[in-house]
Amino acid sequence: MNDLMTVVAAPFKKKKKEELSAKEFEFILSLDFKWMSPGEASRIRKLAIDSGILKAENEVVKPFFDIKDMEVDHGFKPSGIANMLDQNPGILDLIINRIISRNDINKKEVVSRINQKQEMFSEMLNIEILALMVAREMDCNVDDIYDRLYDKIINSR
Repeated sequence: MNDLMTVVAAPFKKKKKEELSAKEFEFILSLDFKWMSPGEASRIRKLAIDSGILKAENEVVKPFFDIKDMEVDHGFKPSGIANMLDQNPGILDLIINRIISRNDINKKEVVSRINQKQEMFSEMLNIEILALMVAREMDCNVDDIYDRLYDKIINSR
């Protein structure tokens, strides 16, 4: 997640803007930084949106986290672009990443809160449902995840 957040933050820091067009975002990653091909840059953008760290509206993208807090060292080159693109984050990971990107909290704390919920409900609820509850308590919009979770639960019967 941290490498992906750094990759996402870099174009915004370079341009000193809070939002960029989707094409400009991809152009900077692929042609300015030469970190990846244009196709990979497009896939990184989609992965960042799916992971909840980048928001897209009307062909404009902006991060869901404060880029001022991100350090992008001069000469930074992301390692494992292929690994990032091969990731297919599960629903639980998406929820956790969404919570992290929208709150000043680390993964350990998020998992701890989910575990507390699990104990509170005597492990009777699906872990993803508990994660959604934690996200909602933290004012984190996860509306786009409900259908995916519903499909997963129904299809796993």
